[in-house]
Amino acid sequence: MTHIHIHLRPWIAGAVYLSLMSAFLFWPAARPPLVSVPPLSAPQPATPQPPALPMTLYGTLTLNGGPATAGTVISAVITGTVVATATVSINGGQSVYQFTVPGDDPDTPGVQGGTPGSVIAFAVSGYVINQTTTWTSGAVVNLDLTGSSPTNTPTATQTATSTNTNTATATATNTATPTVTGTPPTATNTPTPTPTATSAGHRLYLPLIRR
Repeated sequence: MTHIHIHLRPWIAGAVYLSLMSAFLFWPAARPPLVSVPPLSAPQPATPQPPALPMTLYGTLTLNGGPATAGTVISAVITGTVVATATVSINGGQSVYQFTVPGDDPDTPGVQGGTPGSVIAFAVSGYVINQTTTWTSGAVVNLDLTGSSPTNTPTATQTATSTNTNTATATATNTATPTVTGTPPTATNTPTPTPTATSAGHRLYLPLIRR
């Protein structure tokens, strides 16, 4: 058997080594797959929501059994806040009104309008309106309103009454006392001679002292 010995020169061996390494590095099957990283993007601002469509209300207004006068103002109230007003006009002998109740703005504090399911009450100065309705976006509702004057119910009130008791009070009264001015006269005892009988025919007078 004949053995063939191939002696490669050193520079040929180096060239073969480089060829093999190049094939390993640049051959697609030999390289590991590259992981693609998507580029970072800035956060996008939130898209603002379109405002809700308002609700339209219209109908007649009757107060104390009769049509309301022209110019009467009706207010739509949601949770104690007036969100819309309308003025009554006369049309065909009837007192009619119409107004729109806007939707609430979620980006603004407070109540500016209605939200789905919120209750709308109505107010007329000096009257109590009996009807209410529920706010619905974009709805058109015919609602006849009736109102009456509030009834004043007398309320018994207990009032405490104080009783004054008159008590007699002794009052000292100053009485003027006349004052004698000057020196009172002094009584002077004047002896009065009293005749006394004596012997020898002589009379002896003794003084008589009056008291």
